[in-house]
Amino acid sequence: RRWQQQQQQEEDLLQAALGAARVVLTTWQRALCNDEGFEVKLGGRAGWEHLYYCGRSLGKDAIPGSDGQCGPEDGPQCESCKRFQAHEEEHDEENEEDAAASPGASEALLQEIDLQPTWEDT
Repeated sequence: RRWQQQQQQEEDLLQAALGAARVVLTTWQRALCNDEGFEVKLGGRAGWEHLYYCGRSLGKDAIPGSDGQCGPEDGPQCESCKRFQAHEEEHDEENEEDAAASPGASEALLQEIDLQPTWEDT
């Protein structure tokens, strides 16, 4: 009986972890859009891969120092993509702080469901 309870607990934890993974995957798969509703993608040229662009042609007045287009490979961003970029960078910093504040959280979950990590230097 005790073995059955432990099995059920492990199964429940595993199901919860899988549910959380599905939420993360679904969120990740959704198209990223700036605050004007246009899909954004990372730049495609070396040195510009960290910037998000929507690819719209808004004119040189709207995007000073550019050919009037927001990306899509490189160059200046439109104002909406700049705001999106700032939001993403802020979100990335928060995630890094959370990870630093709770080192080993992944390993703890795996140990709780009686699994061992298979990667090195975790």
